[in-house]
Amino acid sequence: MSKYLYLLLLCCLPMVSNAANSTGEELLKGFIKGRIIDASTEEGVPYASIIIAQDGKTVGGNITDTDGRFIVKDLQEGNYLLTVQFMGYESKSLPVSVGKKADQNVGLIKIKPSDKVLDGVTVSSERIKVQQQLGKKVVNITPELIAGNTNIAEVLQQIPDVNIDGDGKISLRGESNVRVLIDNKPTQLSAEEALKSLSPELVDRIDVITNPSAKYDPEGLSGIINIITKKNNIKGFNGATRLSLGTNDKYMGGMNFNYRVNKFNFFVEANAAKRRFVNEKGFTRTFDNTENVLSQNQTVGENSGFQQYKIGTDYFIDSVNTLSFYYQYFKWQQEGKNPFEQNLEDAQNKSTILGNSTSKNINEGHQFDLNYRRDFKNGFLESDLWAMDGHGQFSTSNSQHEHGGTGTLNQRNSNFFTFQIFVPSFDYTLNINKKHKVELGYKGEYLDAFSNSENFNGSELHQFGYDYNGAISGLYSTYSTQINKLQLQAGLRAERASQTGIIKKEGQDTPFTYSYNSLFPSLTIVEPLNKKSTIGFSYSRRVRRPNIDQIAPFEVYSDPQNVQRGNPNLKPSFTNSLELSYNLNGEKYSLSVSPYTRLGNDVIRSYSFFDEQLQANVSTFDNLGSVQTYGLSLSGDVTLFKWWTTSGGVDLTHIDFNDTTYNIPNRPNMNTNFKWNNTFTLPAKFKLVTNANYSGYNYGLQNTSDPAYALTMTLSRNILQNKGNLSLRAQNIVYSGYRNHVYGLGFEEENFYIGEQPIYTVNFSYRFGNMKIAGRKRKINTQGGL
Repeated sequence: MSKYLYLLLLCCLPMVSNAANSTGEELLKGFIKGRIIDASTEEGVPYASIIIAQDGKTVGGNITDTDGRFIVKDLQEGNYLLTVQFMGYESKSLPVSVGKKADQNVGLIKIKPSDKVLDGVTVSSERIKVQQQLGKKVVNITPELIAGNTNIAEVLQQIPDVNIDGDGKISLRGESNVRVLIDNKPTQLSAEEALKSLSPELVDRIDVITNPSAKYDPEGLSGIINIITKKNNIKGFNGATRLSLGTNDKYMGGMNFNYRVNKFNFFVEANAAKRRFVNEKGFTRTFDNTENVLSQNQTVGENSGFQQYKIGTDYFIDSVNTLSFYYQYFKWQQEGKNPFEQNLEDAQNKSTILGNSTSKNINEGHQFDLNYRRDFKNGFLESDLWAMDGHGQFSTSNSQHEHGGTGTLNQRNSNFFTFQIFVPSFDYTLNINKKHKVELGYKGEYLDAFSNSENFNGSELHQFGYDYNGAISGLYSTYSTQINKLQLQAGLRAERASQTGIIKKEGQDTPFTYSYNSLFPSLTIVEPLNKKSTIGFSYSRRVRRPNIDQIAPFEVYSDPQNVQRGNPNLKPSFTNSLELSYNLNGEKYSLSVSPYTRLGNDVIRSYSFFDEQLQANVSTFDNLGSVQTYGLSLSGDVTLFKWWTTSGGVDLTHIDFNDTTYNIPNRPNMNTNFKWNNTFTLPAKFKLVTNANYSGYNYGLQNTSDPAYALTMTLSRNILQNKGNLSLRAQNIVYSGYRNHVYGLGFEEENFYIGEQPIYTVNFSYRFGNMKIAGRKRKINTQGGL
């Protein structure tokens, strides 16, 4: 791997040399420079087209870089017309002049989303939904994308490369070890819980980063999904309310208020939900060297809900200094009652067991965040202190008896845990000039956790727990430069990670300590081919660290036939990720093509085997050697007609596990996942949105999954002078469920899961108050350094 990186860097050296030897004479010929920003967010607009015309003829042009900056060189003295064009925005033109002074800086040029009138229907065109930026894919949250969705997990189902299975597990390009962040912060909730408790109305964009730069955490073999919530920039008092009512007892509501006056901005947010689901699942298990067949069918009744309250303030000390603080309370609760029937057959007999399993999961805590930012002439300095404190409880119980018999087997687990997380970070960005930028920073992540558990397996009571401390400290630096039109960003992150604690089992305390130092380089190169297309290359080194639940050697029964066990010998696994990219953006279409590969060592995987002594299926974890992943991702969108826009993507993945332990018959050569989304503009200001997902005959380390598909449709309309929106959503109106086959050591198993279908939801949202965006002017004092 290092050999190819050295060759790539050597290829870049001549370009660096040419740039360094430039005398700057070309600038004296005359040039125009500036920056294009979004009028509402004031963020730079990348890859916008800049056209310079004189007397009706185009004499020059360029496209903006990832920060929205541009420069057009080699212009003679005279008057010109500068035009900015970008898909989803209104074109903007302004006169400019080049005089005897070469430096003609037009400053900031604001462009805004276009509003078009089509056949008597007003269509509000939001920002382009997917933007390819340096090292990441930015998915802007548009009304079409969130139409009828009650949580951000449902939105992610529409995004190319991202998949969520029947159990709610999220994966990115076929790899489930993905880091999910909210506003660059971790969460103690599972990814499923966090995503289902976040309303899409509160989200500004989703950054899908398959090859993060050294600025980001290296955790997550397949990359990072960073969900960025909205920051209110509106004067006076304003707010929004939302309500969702679904079939079979599904309710969700929320509201947020904002008041900005003088140097202060105050905000309050509240969200709550209560949902009931009824699903079906089961398995059929056969055993090696016997004729026994064990089957189980189960009705899964789940009641879940959450509460979330947030209050905070921004204090604008002056034009360049801002201090922000917020406090948030959260509670996630889930209860399940799952009756089941189990049959065991052999050559002579068949026995039936009837039972009922219950579960309860509570996760409750508090978040605090203090942020300070100072802007200066050529960059900014930002520090952030974030903390979370909380506790939780997870318990299961199972009771079963033989059909027609009197004996009863009872089994239960209970787990109580506490946690404290502290994340300090400091970031410094310096724009040396219009072509060179340096980023430096530090981030720490410190976890203190305690757990106390009991497990009764039907005959014996076992007690165990742990005290755990995890610490990660990282320093990073990135350097960005532009060589002619080529943009390059190189970075390096150095981390020190440690895990220490005490495992407590049956009165015995076993201390453990594990620490290591790691370097995580990153490289991203992007070069425009023309005004519409770019090519790129990116590389990063990633890590998957085992968590305490994967390490602790405890046996936790979900029911008497299924056990999970930790592995204290787990080691971190590292992956080198490489990706090529081609992006094409036209006036009515966009296309992204990305071949990629991931080369991993000591990759952590879960696997299952049948334990003869326990007479149960045991799931555990291990470092299973090297894994090579090769894939191709394609995505795009096109406006076919004024009333029809379609978008979608396909991800093809081939995985070499380099492991011959598991013999999987008819294993496919490729994993396939496909998404197709459509937006139709109808008469009377209605919109119809359809979302279709399909996964093919896919495979993993010791399993295959049958093809699965789902179709959801949403009809929506803006009401109340466009301040409100009403929608009807039909989820899973066409739906296959999930079925997979597991080939374990000593057994084979077929599983199925059928989620509730269809689910109908009525959603209402309303915005009120002042909607005028505050234009905060920053006066930069250049005399005092920082």
